[in-house]
Amino acid sequence: MKLNLLNIHPSKVFNCDESAFLLCLKPNQIIVRKGSKSMYKIVNTDEKESLTTLFMVNAAGCMVSSMIMYMYHTMYPVLF
Repeated sequence: MKLNLLNIHPSKVFNCDESAFLLCLKPNQIIVRKGSKSMYKIVNTDEKESLTTLFMVNAAGCMVSSMIMYMYHTMYPVLF
């Protein structure tokens, strides 16, 4: 079965992009001994917190409402 995918209407072709925005900015520089092959930085867990966003646009130029995902602590069984 051969599908004719060249004649799809632009309003039905979507592209989405996921981006994370850090809530705690990190410094660009760390101090290490010259010649070190490995560099480590100890961070608190709250320094890794971020908001994740999902943007979706179709080929006709229409943007779907953005989604923002927040950190959660409890998932309620009612959702499943």
